[in-house]
Formats: sequence, structure tokens, C-alpha cells
Amino acid sequence: MLPLRLPPRPLWRGLEYGPALVVLDAAGSRPDDIPAAWVPLTDSFQIAWCATPGPETGPEAVEDVLETLADRRVRTHIVADAELAEFAAGVLAEFSHIVRTLVVVGGGDLPATTGVHTARVPGRDLSSPQVVASVLAELGRART
Repeated sequence: MLPLRLPPRPLWRGLEYGPALVVLDAAGSRPDDIPAAWVPLTDSFQIAWCATPGPETGPEAVEDVLETLADRRVRTHIVADAELAEFAAGVLAEFSHIVRTLVVVGGGDLPATTGVHTARVPGRDLSSPQVVASVLAELGRART
């Protein structure tokens, strides 16, 4: 019998209340802290960093995060590694009442979403300052 592989618990940083960023990282292991490039965003957002090894191993943890945010009626933005774009779109459909934006980091086709600003930004490394700057630019475009 193979051991059960549980996804890592989400890493929460930033505001206790306020708009949220849910980051879906395909790296698969929970970091000790969020990458340094994301730290300045903790002054403006709740950040839930979800290390999701794959769509088949992490849905419950991500859904728990979104259920918590939905209970608080928090405006939420999802940032997803390109490998998890379809998974993010599926979760977004279930929580479309709180999710305002889906930003996919990396190449490939954008998933179909309804009523939510969806964008792709270049990059492969979620910890890159350039990726964070591109994500912030997309969030700004979504508000206009």
C-alpha cells in the first residue's frame, strides 16, 4: 500500500482582514515563508500561499482557504502557476462570488472563466520580483 500524500497546509501572511491573494504554487513543498518579492504585498493583502503538488493532491486545502475567505466575504484574487491553471479555473467557478481575478504565471492557453478578469503574465518562477510586478499590474487593470 502506498503512503497517503497529503498536500502541505497553506501558509498565511499579511493582513488579518482585507483583500486576499491566493497563490497556487506547483512547487509541491511548503516554503518556510513567502518569497521575499511578495513580502511588501503583505501590507495590502492577506496572502495564502498554497503549495499544490498537482490538481489531484491539493484541492481540499485550496477549497478550505477559499471557504474561509468566502465566510468573511473577502474580495479574492488567485495567482496560479501555469501547471495549475485549469485547476484554478475549476476552483474559481465554485467561488466566483468572491474571486475577482485569475492571473496565470507562465505559458499555455488561458482557461475559460466566466465573469472574472483572467490574464497571463510571463515568467516561470513565482518568487521572481518581475512576476510579482506583473501580477500587481494585472490586479490594477482588473480594478479599472
